[in-house]
Amino acid sequence: MMTVPRLISRATAKRVLWGTEATGKVSDIYYHSDEDLHVIEFGLGRGDKWVHAPEKRTLFAADEVYHVLEGTLVVANPETGEVCRVPAGHSVFFRRDTWHHGFAHRGPVRVIEFMAPTPAQGVTQAYARTQPYLPEEDWRYAEGNWEGRWPMERSDRHPGFTVVSPQERLWSVDDPRGILLLGMVCFTEHLAVYAAELEGDAWTRPASYRGTGVALVTAGTLQVRGGGETLTVAAGDAVYLPPGSEFSYRSEEADFLLGIGHRPG
Repeated sequence: MMTVPRLISRATAKRVLWGTEATGKVSDIYYHSDEDLHVIEFGLGRGDKWVHAPEKRTLFAADEVYHVLEGTLVVANPETGEVCRVPAGHSVFFRRDTWHHGFAHRGPVRVIEFMAPTPAQGVTQAYARTQPYLPEEDWRYAEGNWEGRWPMERSDRHPGFTVVSPQERLWSVDDPRGILLLGMVCFTEHLAVYAAELEGDAWTRPASYRGTGVALVTAGTLQVRGGGETLTVAAGDAVYLPPGSEFSYRSEEADFLLGIGHRPG
């Protein structure tokens, strides 16, 4: 088992085109996918969208976070009619058994997706094909029964999507020596996702994760040390953090996304 961090270059990462003419096509860049954690970047051009079809379904047995890097993503549940708008710098979280369609709004979008459990565990198409299918004639993109009640009774609404702005992350100072700010986006039994901000010239205290971790740099340059190795990670690249090993971070100024797939036990 690997015990040292491994650099993941965006330039050489696997590219996949997801979808069909019926569903719309989405360009995927695979940063990492194993039994613990699935991390990709996907993009839509201006006016592009994805929906579902019998051969490509979007109902998974997993927790997911979409973090928008560029543009505005509109995510919709065609079963309930729920629609949410997710601008750049924001994230949206949803749990298993949530149908989801996506639309690029007013320009192209780039999004980082974190998922756990992962496709390697059969939670995507293999699972979706065992569930009742939602045909196109039943799709809807608006929630009903709110006329005369909104916003007075909005506490009665129970959304399936949770949009998390930078102000709504649960912030903590992980290490004041190097000022490592961690903004929790989600923490479930399967998946944790943080937006991190680091500055200073000191190494942070060592941290370890029970499951697979991936740190993806969105701005600046990050150094990662662990297992006797030190890696320099530029914006757009990522680093794989093997489970159970200890890592420290250092940067004059860097922002990164940290995803952790929780390993049972």
